[in-house]
Amino acid sequence: MGRRRRQEAPETLKTIRDLVAGVTGFSAERGDQLIVETLPFESSLNAEPPSGAPSGAVKPSPKGPAWLEFATRYRYFLAGGALGLVLLAVVAAVMLRRAARRRRSARGAEVPEELPAPFGAPQLGPPVAESPARIGYTEEDRDELAERVRELAKRDLAVTANVLRMWLGQTES
Repeated sequence: MGRRRRQEAPETLKTIRDLVAGVTGFSAERGDQLIVETLPFESSLNAEPPSGAPSGAVKPSPKGPAWLEFATRYRYFLAGGALGLVLLAVVAAVMLRRAARRRRSARGAEVPEELPAPFGAPQLGPPVAESPARIGYTEEDRDELAERVRELAKRDLAVTANVLRMWLGQTES
C-alpha cells in the first residue's frame, strides 16, 4: 500500500487561517505571523480502515460501574426517595415521642385511692389518729402491710410519690 496524503483545499485552509486570526487577535502591523499547514498523522498513514463496522457505530465504553451509571441516570428519583425516607423517619420519631409522653402522663394519673389490704386483714378506711392496737391489727398484720407498701413503692415510684402527696395534702387541711 502506498502512502496517501490528503491535501486540504486552499479555501478550507484560508477559512481556518481567518478563524484563528480572528480568535487570537492577529495583527500584521505588529509583525504577527500565522502559518496554517496540513500534516498527516503517522498512525493514519499506516492504518488500514476497519472492516465490517460502520465508522460511527462504535459504542463508547462505560465510564464506571453499572450501579454508578444507574445512580447517575436516576439521580433525581433517588434523591427524592432519600428525602422522603428522611422525612418519614422524622415524622415517626415525633409520633413516638408524643406517644411516650402520653403513656407517661396516663401512668402518672392512675393513682389508687387506697392500697389494697393484705390477705386476711380488714380493709382500711380513711386515716385515723388512733393507734394500730385499737383498730385490731396484730404485729404480723402490720409487718405484712409494711412489706406490701415497700414492694409497691419499689415497683412504681410515680404512684408512691402521688400517694405521699395525697397523704401530705390530707394532713395539712
